[in-house]
Amino acid sequence: MFDHGVLIDRYSTDGSVDICRELVPSWEVVRSETAQFAAIMCDFEVMKHEARFPDAWKIALTTTEFLVARRLSEVEQFVTSRDLTAVRVPCAIMVDTEPDRAPDPNAPLTEQKYCGIWELEFDFKAAALVNPPPTSSRLYHRYMIGAYTPGRHVSHLPGQCEGNREQAAIWKYAFSPWTDAFKSRKLQINATRSDFDKAHRLGYQHEAGLPELERCWAALRAASGALFPRTSDAQGRSAAAPAPTEHSDGRPSTPIDAKSSKKPPRGWPRRLLHGVVKRFPSLAGLAATYSSKS
Repeated sequence: MFDHGVLIDRYSTDGSVDICRELVPSWEVVRSETAQFAAIMCDFEVMKHEARFPDAWKIALTTTEFLVARRLSEVEQFVTSRDLTAVRVPCAIMVDTEPDRAPDPNAPLTEQKYCGIWELEFDFKAAALVNPPPTSSRLYHRYMIGAYTPGRHVSHLPGQCEGNREQAAIWKYAFSPWTDAFKSRKLQINATRSDFDKAHRLGYQHEAGLPELERCWAALRAASGALFPRTSDAQGRSAAAPAPTEHSDGRPSTPIDAKSSKKPPRGWPRRLLHGVVKRFPSLAGLAATYSSKS
């Protein structure tokens, strides 16, 4: 899917960098400038690398986030034809409804664990769930940098539009696969947060202990289902098939709703994808991420 990628390695010790170099040797691996998880500084670091590719389409993901986009060219055509800057890609929170069925590392995770909840269709506040936090969408943009607020889920860029999940979506594996190793990965993040982030509640969702995580998973599992109808591809494997339907409010199956009438600079190339992946210590997550792009 991507023509190029930059993997920011935040002092990992699990051998994930070697896996990255084996699976996608053309991708860059750079050591993070911050040893601690400091949200604002991490976001500036991501934008520093984005600025190296001023004419590229860009998206910044963590290793647990998958860009599932079978109709990405339609998104790009919509943005460019209207002289917009970016599209906010909707997000689904992935939840493991079959935790006893371990995923096969040799097959894409999206073809094995495909159940979840579209975040805009679930009332996290009413369910008293703080993990994950709301607004997990990501920005797919063609500006020099994403101009993100802390966490990179919101941007100050003008000329944004809302995305359509049948064209492109983020599958955020927040509660899937629900294995002991995955739970341990979630629990270790809080210890790496900076004192500043803790004092100002940046990344507060990482403060949840195992009992709270189990409660969140159980509540979300009860409301989760397959994101799209299941079909079989040419090789006979199960794959997610986008449903070409309109939104419930009658909106067409295209990104719409420009956030601003301001226009970005002209002269963009037709197609150049640059994936910036924010690295967290997760050997399984890294392998699954690249499997989804193969």
